[in-house]
Amino acid sequence: MAGQQPQRSRQSQTGRFSRSEQIALGSVAAVTIGAFLPWITASAFGTSVSVNGIDGDGVFTLGMAIVAAVLVVARNWDRINTFAIGGLGILITAFSILYIVDPAFGIEESGAMAEAAKEMLNPGIGLYVTLLGGVGLIVASVLDRLRGSDSAPEQQSQQPPQL
Repeated sequence: MAGQQPQRSRQSQTGRFSRSEQIALGSVAAVTIGAFLPWITASAFGTSVSVNGIDGDGVFTLGMAIVAAVLVVARNWDRINTFAIGGLGILITAFSILYIVDPAFGIEESGAMAEAAKEMLNPGIGLYVTLLGGVGLIVASVLDRLRGSDSAPEQQSQQPPQL
């Protein structure tokens, strides 16, 4: 039918997912891995202790990563989806930065001993991996929006005319 517009395919040259979707899924994997790695470490008197993200607030970033994965896999990669993925990326990034800047975030104890203990806390590798994943989700969303205006006419011109 000559009057119909060609439909934009979800398939890309690299497989089932577009480049932005692949970046988003890789970022989800990074956030998931980061949740199981140490978020907070403390060393004193030759002893080192670490707390994994999953044992604390990393559960929230893991939950957001699961939601992002479901959005990428189960829904079409459209404008609403990219904004949702970008929003989740911003939340994960902000959460990670909050703990990197203040590893004692959420500790309500006060007093001299509590303050001394807070000084020994350092951000762990899991926070940085989680941060990387959050930034990746933002990049996937922004990349798709930047490419969205350029790729649609290009895909239409590659379609053979239908008779």
